[in-house]
Amino acid sequence: MKTNKSFNLILDSYTKNISTKFSNKEFISKIYDLIIKSHNDTKDEDKDKVLVHCALYEVLNSSSLTYDDIYSKIGSNEAEISETLSYKNINKRIEALLNSEYLVQSIELSSRIIILENEKVDDNYKKECSLVLSCIKNCNLEISKKLEDIISS
Repeated sequence: MKTNKSFNLILDSYTKNISTKFSNKEFISKIYDLIIKSHNDTKDEDKDKVLVHCALYEVLNSSSLTYDDIYSKIGSNEAEISETLSYKNINKRIEALLNSEYLVQSIELSSRIIILENEKVDDNYKKECSLVLSCIKNCNLEISKKLEDIISS
């Protein structure tokens, strides 16, 4: 996996991990691999973007970085992405996801797949996954289908 300055800043800022089964790097790598595998025709610059966005998935939830830190050190687009993916309020999160770019929606779906495949989750988390899936299902049919299969199993 290729890294860049933004990605290294993000990884260096972690204090805990959302997934209990993987280290931050492993979790990000699994999300990244799932997205890239689903899109064989992904350009190199988009792969770099996916990598940074994957890392941003956890930033505000699992590090000491704030929205303002990300905004000033990395940029406004990345700050918006990290905020979207870290909303705890599901309604706010879905609203933000609906207005997000395709890659951000793919990361949301992929991260939920990785968690469902590897964690013991309660029914509320599965219901939340179903709600997210129903709202952004069309962003990536292959990843959506995989999440749908896991939820229903």
